[in-house]
Order: sequence, then C-alpha cells, then structure tokens
Amino acid sequence: MTDDFDPSDWEALSEEEDASAESQKQDAHAARSKAERAGKFAFVAAGDLTLTAPDFLIDDWIERDAFGVIFGPPGCGKTFFALDLALCVAAALDFHGHGVKPGPVIYIAGEGHGGIARRLHAWARHRRASLSGVPFFKSVRAAQFLNGDHAAKVTEAVCELAAVHGAPALIVIDTLARNYGPGDENATSDMSAFVAAMDNLRAEWPGTTVAVVHHTGHENTNRARGSIVLKAACDFEYAVAKKGRGMLEISCSKMKDAPERPAVTFGLESIELGEAGTSAVLVPAVMDEATEGNKPKKLTANQKLGLDTYKAAAAEGGIWQKDGFDGLHVDEWREAFYAQKTGEKKKAFQRVREQLPILGLLIEEGSIFRPADPAIQLEIAMMRKPREEVA
Repeated sequence: MTDDFDPSDWEALSEEEDASAESQKQDAHAARSKAERAGKFAFVAAGDLTLTAPDFLIDDWIERDAFGVIFGPPGCGKTFFALDLALCVAAALDFHGHGVKPGPVIYIAGEGHGGIARRLHAWARHRRASLSGVPFFKSVRAAQFLNGDHAAKVTEAVCELAAVHGAPALIVIDTLARNYGPGDENATSDMSAFVAAMDNLRAEWPGTTVAVVHHTGHENTNRARGSIVLKAACDFEYAVAKKGRGMLEISCSKMKDAPERPAVTFGLESIELGEAGTSAVLVPAVMDEATEGNKPKKLTANQKLGLDTYKAAAAEGGIWQKDGFDGLHVDEWREAFYAQKTGEKKKAFQRVREQLPILGLLIEEGSIFRPADPAIQLEIAMMRKPREEVA
C-alpha cells in the first residue's frame, strides 16, 4: 500500500460500485419490462429478485397471486366453504377471525344457481351484512375452458367487470367438471390445457387468485379426481370431508409457500329465508369425535316425515341399478310427502328437501336425491326386499 493512500478513496470506489450495480439493476428491470410488454419470454437475475413474506388474500389460508383447489365428495359442503371465502373477500369481512385483502370476486358457477342465491342471502343474514354494492359477481351459466373461443369470451366478460370495479382479487370456478369443456379429466394433455387456461386467466390481473372447486374420485376420496397434473400445478389445496351430521372438516393438503394449516371443523347452521325456504352457513365448531361426531341430531317432526317418506318412496320406486339403489327423483319424494303431510305441504317440503342435505342425511344432485348415510341406503334395500319376494 502506498504512503499517499487516502481511505476516502475506498469510500469513493464503493460508492461508484454501488451506483454501477444500481444502474445495472435499473437497466435489467427496464429490459425485462420492455420484453414483457412485447410478449417475450423474459428472465430475472437472482440479484434482482425481491425477498418478500407470503402475501395472503386471507390470512394463513390463501395467498394472493395463487392457484388452488378445494375438493371433496358430493354433498360434503365444499361450495359452502368456497362461498364463505369469496363473500368475505368481496365484502371486506374477516373469515372466521382471519383478515382479508378485499377486492372484487368473480364466481363462475356451473350448477345450483338457485341454491347459490339462497346461500348468498343466508350468509348476508347471518353476518348482518348487505349484499347491495358488494363486488361479488356470479356467472349465469357454466364456462367451457377447454374451448379456446369460449374461454376468451369468459376473459372478455371479466375484463368488462374489471374496467368498472377493479381487478378481481379472487376468481372461483365451481365446479371443474361443469366448467371443463370437451375433455377428459384423467388425460394429462386435457388437464394441462385446463391449468394453462387458469394461468392465462390469472395473468390478465397480476395478484389475482384462482380457486377451483372439484370432486373426489368414486374409489379414492382422499384426492381430487382426475389427472395428478392439477395438484402438481396448485399453490394450495384444501380437502373438505363430512365429520358427523351437519359437520365438515377442512384440511390443508398442500400449501406451496407457507406452512400447511391444521385441520379445522365447521358446522352448518340452518338459516330461515322466509318464502324462499332455508339455507345454511358455515359456523366454527369444536367436535369431540368420541361423542358429537357420531351423535345423531334430533329431527323435527317434518324432517322425520321427510326422511321416512323418502325411504318409503325409494323402496317403492326410485332408481335402481345392478349394484343397488341409486337415488330418488324429487317428484316421487314430493308425492309421497304430500300424501302423508297434513296442513301446509309446499313450504314444509321445500324446507325438508333443503334441510336433510344440510344435516348430512341426503345428497342433492340436481333433481335426484341420494343417501349420504350408508345406514339409510341399507334400510331402503331392506324395505324393498320383501316387496320383491312377494312379487
């Protein structure tokens, strides 16, 4: 080192290096932005990556700018869960004690449109909130995301809403099957195309989260139905399962960039909607498996009549396949109920057909009702057997 060295020279050199490094970062950012605007495939240097904590849409539940799946068997309550999440984001209300980053919500519904309307109003009544002015938008029909032209029309419709209300914070697809389009859920190529359609939809609005509601398989109820491509693409995944009558358990089966949440149990609380009938909402529940989980809830007189007439009509008619009973059409059930019910029939039946699925006794699939409880399935089979022997 020379005798005329000045320590300030080091400081000056350091400042020059910092300035040069910052200039290079700015140049890299400008080049990347230019490439992105031109639709080119771009790269980011490791030194330019920003270190950030998980950015949650719903604290500890779902991140922003993410893709995920909510799955479960028919009638398990997964749409109640999805709607609760979505409405809390749209209405800027906490999700059972967990804060949200509010914003517009797009709900692409493929089925149960009348039921969804009742569920929305039940939620609002339970939360003592108004739906007026809440930026929650439900589709009037299903989408076909494997059809490129139809997927483009969906994106265009969402863009029109975003231009007025702002970029969507959350887009829910309920269910995958009804919004899939012409393809095979088990085919890797078709499921990859669906995931790509979800990525394209999300790319329109940076920060938007997309959640897909999906079914389990008939044999394996521990995973979402179809190609494993779907789970591989997920940032988060939640499994919904029945846990006793009127109870459901939500467990996190994947959380890519944050710790997986412990399982949470919810109850379904019935909400009266006057002339519109009844619906239900999620409420927190603490359940002792040894007692509450398997303890039957006492049915009202109308609920008991509804279940009894369902079983009788199913044994007498119903839909039967080679492997047994496969459901009862609502018209057959209604006729049997009306024949036994005294007094007001229409409203009573409407409430019963809504309440028994909420209690976990029946599964509603369109106009067909199937037993959710194997004991009911067995009882119907036993009731039918003597009639067949006599014949």
